[in-house]
Parts: sequence; C-alpha cells; structure tokens
Amino acid sequence: MTDDSTNVLQRGLEKIRDPFSSFIRAQTTSSWFLLLATIVALWWANSDYYSTYENLTHTPVGFFLGEFELRASLKHIINDGLMVIFFFLLGLEIKREVLAGDLTLPENRRMLILCAIGGMACPAAISRTLSGCYSLPLHRNLNRRHRDHNGSSISCERK
Repeated sequence: MTDDSTNVLQRGLEKIRDPFSSFIRAQTTSSWFLLLATIVALWWANSDYYSTYENLTHTPVGFFLGEFELRASLKHIINDGLMVIFFFLLGLEIKREVLAGDLTLPENRRMLILCAIGGMACPAAISRTLSGCYSLPLHRNLNRRHRDHNGSSISCERK
C-alpha cells in the first residue's frame, strides 16, 4: 500500500472507531445482542429448518498458507476454540473479583456460590420433573437422531 491509501484507510477507520467503540462498550447493547442471538439459535435448532443449521455447523472453515493447512468444521471451532476463550476469560474475571473486587469479602461470595449451585440443581430438578429421572437434559434433535439410528428413543429406566 502507498502512504496515500494507508492515510485514507486510517482516516476512514478513525471516523468509525469512536462510535463503534462506544457501541460495543455499552453493556445493554451487548446483552440485547446476546439474548437475541440465543433466541434465534434456539428457534433455528429446534425448528423445521434444523437441516440448514446442521449444514452450517458442519461447514469446513480454514486457511491455507503454502503447504500448511488448518481446517475444521464451524462447530469444532466454536466448541473447542471460542468456548475455551470464553471460559478462560470468565475464570480470569472471577479471579480478579475474588482477589481485588467485590468478592474479596467472604459474605459477598455467597450469591456467587448459590448461583453456581442453582445452575447445577435447577436443570437436574427440571429433568427429574419432566422425565422422572436425573438424566442429562438432551437436545430434542439429539434424541430424534438417536431414535432414527437405533430405532428407540433415549429414556431413563426407573429403578
């Protein structure tokens, strides 16, 4: 690139940097996008358009650099890549709060601990109520695929 094209690109990026930065930093905006994406993903994965969702998640993505090739499915990148980054950042945030934030006092940690226990107990209680056993909550389409391949559905046996 020449200096003129770099300057034009730099000026263009500087014009959008501040509005984009304030937009991204707004907690309510990111929360609404996360909620909307969750609703759309749940609807898409459980609708009649499930096959398009499945095709998208199994789309190979990668890049090539000479003889070097890095390729994986979109589902693999999300499960193994982005989730690792997410939980790493979540762990760092919790550690920072425990060491230097609002959770330095043990009495402030109670809510965090109760939420963690509730996050495990509530799905188990819902599963117990709906299916009569403490099975892992399974995705409806996983159950359908299992039933299609083996001729029977996933169920809990009462003892």
